Amino acid sequence: MIRMPFKCPKAEERYYTYIHSHRINDWKNKQKMILHEGDDWLSVYLYFITTEECDHCGVQLQMGRGSDGRTLDHDHETGYIRNVLCRSCNSKRVHQDKLDRGE
Repeated sequence: MIRMPFKCPKAEERYYTYIHSHRINDWKNKQKMILHEGDDWLSVYLYFITTEECDHCGVQLQMGRGSDGRTLDHDHETGYIRNVLCRSCNSKRVHQDKLDRGE
């Protein structure tokens, strides 16, 4: 994440709170992700931004849209979150899930 130059600590706190809540709302509402029992959205978000390597191939994860960009993988049928993958592995998993379901 790019750090913005803030003169006021409160402004910085509000900005990053907005970024976190925006991404979490996207996961919940747009992508229909579901938490496992006992999880909470903030801990999932912290896991997402602190995971350094793809859980499948081990590539060093980056923030962004490149093939090494991090994604929060979830099952598209159940909505349950699985793990943090690079974009490349996430795309392959989506394709494999469709093959497994016979689509």
